[in-house]
Order: sequence, then structure tokens, then C-alpha cells
Amino acid sequence: MKSIKRLCALLLCVLLLSPAAVWAAPARGADAEYHFDADFSSETLGQVIERYLAERQISDKNIAIGWMDLTSGEEWYYNGDLFMEGASTYKLPLSMVYADKVLAGELKSTDKIGHYVLEDALYEMLVNSNNSVALRLRDNLTRDFAEYRRMLVPYSGLEADSLPSGYYTNNQFSPRFLIGTLHTLYERRDEFSNLLDYMKEARPDTLLSQYRGKTEVAHKYGSDENFVSDSGIIFARHPFLMTVMTHNVGDAMRRIGELGRIAMDYAEYLASLDPPEPESEPVGEELKAPLAADGVREISDAETLRAIRYAPEDDYRIVADIDLGGADWEPIPFFGHLDGGGHTLYNLTVRAPGAETAECRDGNNNAYDAVYAGLFSTVREAEIRDLTLKGVYVDVESSGNCYIAALAGYAYDLTCANVSVEGRVHLYAHGKIVGVGGVVGFGSGWFTDCDADVELVFEDRNETLHCEMFLGGLVASGKFTAERCTVDIQGYGSVNGFVHTGGLTGMYCGYGLVRDRMMRITDCTVRGKIRFFEHNFTRRAYCRGIAGEQVDLLINLNNDIRGFVRDEHRRYDVILRPEMCSDPVYRETVTAPTCTEWGHTEHVCESCGYSWIDSYTPPRHSPGEWTLLTAPDFGVNGERAIFCTVCGTELEHETLPALIRAESIELSQSELTLRHGEEAVLTAAVLPADAEKVSLRFTSSDESVASVDENGTVRALGKGTAEIVCAADDGSLRAVCTVTVSYPFFQRLADLFR
Repeated sequence: MKSIKRLCALLLCVLLLSPAAVWAAPARGADAEYHFDADFSSETLGQVIERYLAERQISDKNIAIGWMDLTSGEEWYYNGDLFMEGASTYKLPLSMVYADKVLAGELKSTDKIGHYVLEDALYEMLVNSNNSVALRLRDNLTRDFAEYRRMLVPYSGLEADSLPSGYYTNNQFSPRFLIGTLHTLYERRDEFSNLLDYMKEARPDTLLSQYRGKTEVAHKYGSDENFVSDSGIIFARHPFLMTVMTHNVGDAMRRIGELGRIAMDYAEYLASLDPPEPESEPVGEELKAPLAADGVREISDAETLRAIRYAPEDDYRIVADIDLGGADWEPIPFFGHLDGGGHTLYNLTVRAPGAETAECRDGNNNAYDAVYAGLFSTVREAEIRDLTLKGVYVDVESSGNCYIAALAGYAYDLTCANVSVEGRVHLYAHGKIVGVGGVVGFGSGWFTDCDADVELVFEDRNETLHCEMFLGGLVASGKFTAERCTVDIQGYGSVNGFVHTGGLTGMYCGYGLVRDRMMRITDCTVRGKIRFFEHNFTRRAYCRGIAGEQVDLLINLNNDIRGFVRDEHRRYDVILRPEMCSDPVYRETVTAPTCTEWGHTEHVCESCGYSWIDSYTPPRHSPGEWTLLTAPDFGVNGERAIFCTVCGTELEHETLPALIRAESIELSQSELTLRHGEEAVLTAAVLPADAEKVSLRFTSSDESVASVDENGTVRALGKGTAEIVCAADDGSLRAVCTVTVSYPFFQRLADLFR
């Protein structure tokens, strides 16, 4: 009996000490609730996770974490290059090796490897983490362990020479290696769709997926002798990659799940910053600006300006100043010609990028997809001229790569002539590649006689990403020609990455644009100041009067940058803003428009004096009554006008047509035959019909025969003949009607007996 008890106790100990015991913790379930107290508007993901580890008393020697936002490319690592026992996580890149062999035609999914059909073997390896199957697949490749490990390296995106020797001799991985492998899987998700499906089936309510709610998770887990890890793709609204590797961490499964939930909450926060989906509208001719006789569409109000989105390739002409206030503007694409006609678009407010994306490049020619904000989101081979933007306010917080400016966030080969911009452009960014421009964000083109009076503000809200920030009074980053342009800039950059700022452009570079063309900057003037800090381990701190960093050659002649000031700060905990008061109080002053000056509202901080202007109203005259300048005469035109009662400016002028002389009178009848006592009416018309009005008078040659009154009513009075004459008062015109009156015997006899 004792031996039986000893045997049971031994079996229980073996069970408890076996690696499988690590998985004995009950699953929390897909609907379990957990949220760590975090405010991502004031804390980064890294700060929140580090605070979590401190509260859970998890040593930095026992955990390594990797994370990547698949929308922006942002990455964060905690012991990211620490190699730890990965256990079954090696089965993910191993399965990708075999999937590639199937894609290359070297194997079929129905082929047998040992006793296993390949497709079934991949399922067993990823879903049930079957070690026997995995070892058989590994040995089928090679029995040289180091050679087998080299086969896995390409899927990580790392260089083989950068990996420690322990990687080739032991089953070790780092968070950076596993994040790279997951990224390859996600980028090739169409080719690896079966692997992703299997990973979604694997332990759906444990580890990274135990607090997932309704979020889909595809992951590969592993455990061995108190090493517990999980690596997965989390398909949140902002999908992301995450790997957590632990050693001797108490309740490791739950801790991995809690860290996954923190990252999911951060993904939801990033998604909340995304611009709203544009509302679908019917597309039809009635939504486009009307066509003028010359085939150009005419824009007279905000609605017809907004309708450019339905025909962005057309030619347009603005025919009036347009108030864009009252509602936030949704940036639109444009590929045509826009003639501003010397008019002004005013009170433009933009708070989110447009729906369009386009590729931008950094100084190393790395390509990134980005979103863009401005009056236009993207412009390509467009022409914009003779236009003023006044009272612009672009204020955007972006979760990913983003460029913003007053006129266009992105421009490819833009021709821009006699365009003026006045306003504020502010970007609060979480992305990798970001830029703030006065006229254009990222782009190329030709700028002639353009002016920018702008306040440009950039605030980096991701301390760990080390973004590339570009800021310029004309163009944030790009390659362009600028002639006779004037820039007044007040710039502010608070950057935890790399700074590229300049009076005209942060970086002069044609990567992705027009690299093969020699362009020039001539006769331009730059005034103002750029204040910035660069909080980074590798200091660049580009800031110059023309271009912060110049990658491409250009002709640089006769430019005046004497009024430009570079102001670099070294205190990184103070965000640089135009208003430095912690609790500013603004005094508002409303200025009414005059005959020549715009009205506006000025906001002035009572503490620091910072001010800005908005709510513009156009100049306004006070019109009087019509004033006759020259009276019209026969054959001679007249003139009249309306003048402003304040300044006397002529507001409206009108030509009065010359008078037309009357040439004849035409009566309705030239002969009348009446019986005694009858009446008839003659009507008279002066010819031509549009002749100046003439006073007419009727007379009778013999009133004993027929009389006539002033209305042309003829009355027969006696037998005989009379002439009814219609004549002008001055006697210059006359017409005659002959009236014959009969008075028979029988009528006279009848009259006697009435």
C-alpha cells in the first residue's frame, strides 16, 4: 500500500514539474475584462509598460518585449536584442520555410514527410505545438543545427552577422528577431494565409489572446523550463505585432495576456486619432462647379470649391472671395488647373488628413506611405495661380506618417505662381516620417512670386520612435524651384528624433520626386525664427535659412536670409510652443472691416503677449444711391454710378442708352364710316417702338361732323366728312383718319319720336 502511495506522489510531482504544468493556469476567456490604468494622451506605450512591470515587480532581467504598429511602422522594444530560450516559437519560421517550398514548387502540401502529410504537419506544429512533428520537419531540412538556424534568419529581416553565436547553438530568439519574422508573415499574408489561419486557432483564449475581447489574434506560443513566450499578430483597428519572452516570471501566462491588453488599448487610442471615414456622396454633374463658356468650371462658394473632388482633373476659376469658416474642411485631391482670379479663400480650418495616401521619402531614400492635410491633400502635375489663403488653421494629430501644409500636404510637379498664404499649421505626431510646411508638405514644383507668413508648430508625441521631422516655410521636404518668394516664419519643433528645419525647406531632396533636374532658388527673402530641440542619441539638428539639409545640388543666388534666426534649445522636457503660459488667458478684440482693410478677431494672451488672428471678414464699402453723371441724349449715351459714401470709391457703373427719336405716328385706322350718334376709338403708336416717348394730341377738322377726345374716342355728330388728326405737341409728327358720317331720313325721323 505504501509503495502505491509513493508511486502516486511521484507521478504527481512529475506532473507538476513538467513543462506542461506551465499551461495549467485556467484560461481567462475571450470576454474577460482587464485594463491597466493608462492615459495614452500623456504617456507613451513604453512608459505605460515600464510602469506596469514596476508595479508587478518583474525584473528587467526576466522579460523581453517587442511591439510594432503596422499602420505607422512605429516600434518599441524592452530588452529587444536580448536572446532568450524561445521554446516552440521556432516553429513559426520553420513553417514559413516549408510554405515557401510549396510556393516555389519544390513540395506539394499533400506530400508526405516521414509519416506526416505536410499540410497536416504544419497544422499540428502551429495549433497543437507538436514537438515530434516539428523535429521531423527540421531534420528533413538538415541535421546540422547551425545550418538549420541559418535558414530561419531571412524571415526575421536581420543580418546573419548581427546575431550572437548562441543563436546558432541554442534555441534562442530575441524580440527583434521575432517581430521581424511576424512582420514578414504579415507582409506576405496572402501567400501565408493557411499559416495565419492555423495561428488563429491556436489557444484562442490564452496568452496574448486571453483579454482580446472581439479582436482577432494569430499567435505562436512556447514554453520550456520556466521560459514562457508568445508572439502574435493582433488584428485591432490599428493592427500590431507583439512578442513577450519571460523567464521565471510568476503567473507568466496572465502577465503576457495583460501586456497584450495594454497594447490593444494603445491600438484603440491610435485608432481614435485617425480621420473619420469620408461620407459617400452621389457623383453627378449637378455636384460639379458650373461650366463657363470657355469650358472652365467657375467656383463662387464653398460648395462649388468642395465639388472639385468629383472632377479633380478639370480646369477651375474662382470668381469671388470665399468664406470657408463654419465647418472643418476635408482635404481633397487635385490634378488640374486653378485660377484664383486674385481672390481670397479665408477662414480655412483643417483638423484631419484627407483620405488619400502617397509615398514620401527620407534622406536615405527609404519609402513610406503617408497621409496629407491642407486645402488639398495631394496635387499632381497641377497649376495653381493668383490665389490668397488668409486665416488658415491646420491643426492635426496623426497616429502615423503625415505631412501637412496650408495649400497641399503632398505635391508632385506643382506649378504655383502668385500664391500667398497666411496662417498657422500645427502637427502633433506619433509617426515615423512627419512634416510641416507653409505652402506644401512633401513635394516638388515651381514657386514664383509666392509669399508665406506662417506659424509652424511640430510636437513629437512618441518619445521612443525617433521620428524624422521636416519643417520649412515654403516646403517641409522636397525639391523645387523658388523665384522671388518671401517667407516670414515662426517655427517650433519639439523632436525626440531627427530635426530637419529651414526657412524655405527642412530638406532639399528629390528622392521619389524629380532627382534628375537641376533646380534653383533665386531672389527669395526669408525672415523669422525657428526654435527647436533634438532629443536624440545621434545629433543632427539641421536648421538653416534656405534648406536645413541639402541632399541635391541647386542654384542658389541673390537670396536674403539676414532676417532668419536659428534658436536651438537643450532642455527637452519643455515643449516648444508659441504660447508658453501654462494656463493662458486670452483677450479678444474685434476689428470691423473698412473700405480697404479686412476685419478680424485678434486673440492676445494677457500673460505672455502671444497673439493670433482669425474670423476674417472681407473689406466692405457703404454704397450710396445712383448718381447721374451724363444724361443721355438723342444719339448720345449717358452714364451713372454708385459711390461708397465713406471713401468715395466707385462701386458700380452703368451706361444709359442714347435716346431714339420718334419718326412717325401710326393710327389704328385711316378711315372711319359712322352713322349719326355712333362712337369709335382710334389708337396711336409712335414708331419706332423704342423711340423716346412723345406727347400726342387728337383734334377734329369739323366738330359739327365728328368730335374726338384726348383718348382718341370719335363721336359722330352730323352728316358730312371730317379729319381726325393725331399730332405731336411740337407739331413734328402727325397722322390723319378721315371720318364719314351718314344721317339718313329714316334715322332723323326716328330721332324725332324718341
